[in-house]
Amino acid sequence: MVPTTLAAISVSEFRISQDLPPGLSFNYTDGSISGTPAGAPMADEFTVTAINAYGQTGATFVLIVGPRTPAGTTAATISADSVVLAWRSVEHAETYLVFRADSAGRVFSMIAETSDTSHTDTSGLSAGTSWLYFIVAAAGQAVLSRASDTWS
Repeated sequence: MVPTTLAAISVSEFRISQDLPPGLSFNYTDGSISGTPAGAPMADEFTVTAINAYGQTGATFVLIVGPRTPAGTTAATISADSVVLAWRSVEHAETYLVFRADSAGRVFSMIAETSDTSHTDTSGLSAGTSWLYFIVAAAGQAVLSRASDTWS
């Protein structure tokens, strides 16, 4: 005989394997994570365990907190084949990745990686052509910010 309904089995508590980064909190009643990260960029593995009268089970995930999104972006044309890009410094950023696409924005390609808060683009530019740019802050190889707004 196959049962057609199952009784709901409730979770009595949730646990997490380690402390979350500053600014984030864990709800031991429903297992949710909330808040806005306030510390340095990081990537770490966490396990959330659900416990009830019949036992426990867990799920492991990687939490990545990246640096803030670059802001204050500007572009100034200094010649027909040279554009100076600048942005504000991002706390904890080690490098910045600079991306460019033609004005249609079809495909962005990384054109530079720099530790400075500016870059002069001279690669393949020509008079009368518009370009779109965005910046990503990096803190280590796999911890990236969201992309800045796109600008030209």
